[in-house]
Amino acid sequence: MMCSTSSEVQTRRLLSSQSDERIDAACVDDGGIDALESTKGHYDVHARLRDLDKDGTAAEVIFHGSQNGQPIPWNVSDPSLGPMSIVRQYDVDYELAAVGRQMYTRWLADFCSVEPDRHVGLAQLPMWDIDEAIKEMTWAREHGLRGVNFPSESGPGAGSASRLGGLYYYHDPKWDPFWAACQDLEMNLASHGGFGPMMDPTLPATFVLWVFETLPYGRTPIPRMIFGGVFERFPNLKVVFTEHMGNWWGLLMEDMDSLGYMGGLPKLPSEYAKQSIYIGASFQSRKEAIDCMENDYWQNVIWGNDYPHVEGSWNPGKEGPDRESMQSLRYTYHDLDPVKVKAILGDNGCRTWGLDAEYLGNLAQKINAPTLREVLTPIDTLPEEHSMWTFRQVGAFG
Repeated sequence: MMCSTSSEVQTRRLLSSQSDERIDAACVDDGGIDALESTKGHYDVHARLRDLDKDGTAAEVIFHGSQNGQPIPWNVSDPSLGPMSIVRQYDVDYELAAVGRQMYTRWLADFCSVEPDRHVGLAQLPMWDIDEAIKEMTWAREHGLRGVNFPSESGPGAGSASRLGGLYYYHDPKWDPFWAACQDLEMNLASHGGFGPMMDPTLPATFVLWVFETLPYGRTPIPRMIFGGVFERFPNLKVVFTEHMGNWWGLLMEDMDSLGYMGGLPKLPSEYAKQSIYIGASFQSRKEAIDCMENDYWQNVIWGNDYPHVEGSWNPGKEGPDRESMQSLRYTYHDLDPVKVKAILGDNGCRTWGLDAEYLGNLAQKINAPTLREVLTPIDTLPEEHSMWTFRQVGAFG
């Protein structure tokens, strides 16, 4: 029913076509240090499934780790500095980082082997070594994982080196063997918001600027891959950008199309985006839901709850019809087109990730997932207490 990410997971819901049928969630995500003790689901798959059942979520996409401050082994040099990327240290060795990512990917494959139809696990790859990344991705696909945690940072600069991303920009043809392998293995790429360029934390306004700049910074692969002809050469490659709040899609497409004549491609940039780019819409706001419907990109939107991050709509303190996820769904989607709501809350996620919609639909009945009729019913008032971005009304963050 929802999508969450941080170290991350996406949870999406599948809504059946009848208004009294249940919604299954096909995507979920992770969160923040202060929420670490709220559930054992960070590391215990059975506890995690109990959380999903209680919240009415049928399936999830797992990005990496758990809370923001729980790094993959040897991928940060000093995690004690806290969960925020602007203060954590990333001056670690490539070889150690590769071992840490391999450890995590193998753990995740074992984790996702329990009720595998409910999990989309994303492999952590040594992106600085394309050949080794392909080998690891092949192993991951053979062992049940469905996608790749895709870093937005890539290129020959200090910013990417400190975060151990790729060594080449995404419009560089050196990536073509990797894109080809992703397409052949049917491994989607999934990128998650929440990181940006390294900044000096002692300067004024650093934190607010870092938060603000994470969104456009995290979307840099879109124009690079489109104008670089990646989706022309690999039309079945899919990339999901999760937790990128705001009504950015329309303006980005308009701006890219205005430069289409310089790209030398047979189709407009917006056409490649409709073909290959998806939004993992963690805690989607009502304005964002209306915008994607009015501007016809709702087929590319996959809802999520950011489980178990503090930003998302999963709240362990509330259960039943008053649980925050249910209130958030009703606030966002009440009285909107039921066909489009159904697609956003489940069908798009099942189609994009190759999930079994019939299986998840039956499961939704068993775990008391929200019905479409319930989701389309408005709430009377906003809850007095709720997660930080569950009921956004102004811009990307408000």
